Amino acid sequence: MAHIFISYAPENFEYAEEVKRRLERGGFTVWIDTNPEQVSAGKDWRSEIDEAIRDAFALIAVMTPQARAFEYMTYEWTFALGVGVRVLPTVFEATTLPSRLRGLQSLDFSDLRKRPWDKLFQILKETQMTHEFNRRTSNTPEGLKPLMAAMTSSDPNDLRKAVADIAHMDDWTAREALVNIMRHPAQNIRTAAALALARAGDARATTTLMDGLLRGSSEVQTAALRALVDINPERVLELVLNTLRDDDQRMMFTAELIQEAIPRHIFMSYSRRDAAMMVRLRDDMQDERLIVWTDEALTPGDPSWQMAIENAIENAGCVVVILSPDAKKSEWVRAELQYAQMQKITIFPLLAGGDESTAVPLSLTGAQFLDVRSENLYAAGVPKLVSHLQRFLRRLGAVQGRNGVE
Repeated sequence: MAHIFISYAPENFEYAEEVKRRLERGGFTVWIDTNPEQVSAGKDWRSEIDEAIRDAFALIAVMTPQARAFEYMTYEWTFALGVGVRVLPTVFEATTLPSRLRGLQSLDFSDLRKRPWDKLFQILKETQMTHEFNRRTSNTPEGLKPLMAAMTSSDPNDLRKAVADIAHMDDWTAREALVNIMRHPAQNIRTAAALALARAGDARATTTLMDGLLRGSSEVQTAALRALVDINPERVLELVLNTLRDDDQRMMFTAELIQEAIPRHIFMSYSRRDAAMMVRLRDDMQDERLIVWTDEALTPGDPSWQMAIENAIENAGCVVVILSPDAKKSEWVRAELQYAQMQKITIFPLLAGGDESTAVPLSLTGAQFLDVRSENLYAAGVPKLVSHLQRFLRRLGAVQGRNGVE
């Protein structure tokens, strides 16, 4: 792990030691020459100093009148600037900073009662994260280099655009780049990368999404929950509530968000004679983490059967109906479609057998349907259907269904 280099004049050893103690208590690794009088030791000492500065993610310059006049300290911070290490002047005694340091962010430690240790720690943590991010992305493939270079911009618009462009590159190198971007100092950029990873079903986004859920705005929280659902819909409630179990108010708020964010199920309407097609389609949709409701566990004619079907349709995000001559003759398929239309639930028809005249009921005449009557048509069409359903349910959110038939 990269360290912090402390540069100081011999007369200011006590200041430097206090900085060292504070930083180490804060969890930082510190490099300090505890015997700066060794400046006359020669070439090996200078090489060691140079190497220590190159390996640092920040150099803290303990500034006093003596430090300003100490030539070896001037060499250290000048060398650091030359090799791209951040230099942070900390003024312990009133002095005029050298011209090359005046344009840098500095901290005033001259007032013993108001020393800004918290601000120093904040700056160093952000600097460390940026250093680690740059180190991890140094071996980026050529095609990604311009986009990853844009990630060092201070313009939020440039950062968001770079993340969006990387997310549109559908290959493993882009996903690895998004993993690295999740270490970016800015939380909104980390969250954007995690959301993009979640859309690809990559579970490595989970930790960053949970951080966005805990610390983000209401918009970020809602987006993070939806993304967590995309990754693992079965465990998202457990995951969120376990994380927030010590905060009753946040748990209540999160429960409301979950109600909005979790996509509802897909109700499957079909004839029992088309059960094989239903099972195949159900399994293919569940493999893509869609939540599917079927009446397989119900006993036809049971008093609770009709009530269960009505409740399942009322709470569905949409209905997928398997059309066939048998389905057209089924009074229950017809009733389910009529009830879904009455509830303004969107219907996605699949033509599995027959033709438009023998398989499509009057209520769906003119509706666009997906033809899956052959193996080739099924193989080509169902992945497109799944993708469309995922987008549809994501957009649907907490809205109580859509008008019309698709």
